[in-house]
Amino acid sequence: MAIAAGLVAWELLTAKLDILPRPFFVAPQALLEVFTDDYAKLGDSVLHSLLLLLPGYLLGAAVGFVVGVAMGWSRRVGYWAHPVLRLIGPLPATAWLPIAFFAFSTSRQASTFLIALASFFPVAVLTWSGVASVAGSLYDVARTMGAKPWFLIRKVAVPAALPSVFVGLFMGLGASFSVLVVAEMMGVKAGSASTCSGRKAGRLTPMSTRR
Repeated sequence: MAIAAGLVAWELLTAKLDILPRPFFVAPQALLEVFTDDYAKLGDSVLHSLLLLLPGYLLGAAVGFVVGVAMGWSRRVGYWAHPVLRLIGPLPATAWLPIAFFAFSTSRQASTFLIALASFFPVAVLTWSGVASVAGSLYDVARTMGAKPWFLIRKVAVPAALPSVFVGLFMGLGASFSVLVVAEMMGVKAGSASTCSGRKAGRLTPMSTRR
């Protein structure tokens, strides 16, 4: 009832009584017309945004998973990698925007780097936490049956740490979506590289004019 009353009030204040000023407030049917009239363009934009998001997210999640498992399993790796993650991890991925502009020649590569970076830290930290918190008794039982270190990682550590891993993947996906907004403002047309004016779209203007 509340939703229906809200829609009726919205319709009356915009389309009927014209109390709310346009174009800041539009009628409900005007919003629906955007989807009915421009569905092809919206679908194309969503597709290209996903094509930009998925490579960066998958790359960052994969690297973060490997680093997290290595940190949780090996004290030596954790000793060297833990301070780096604690130092760099709190920085938002968008803070690396100047470095991405300088290090990569195209905006698509820079966008993939930023998205991968955003998903890397949550997955790495939570995977490391999950592997490090596995009960030692599970390892002892597996060792008494002749399990090797690689078997302990694959069959004991990783399965026991999966709840933390999935939380990290979820948090990394949310961070990737937030960085995707910034990535698509870096000159990537419709979220992907395309041909424009005889050159590859996504080419960063400062880099291309300098070289």
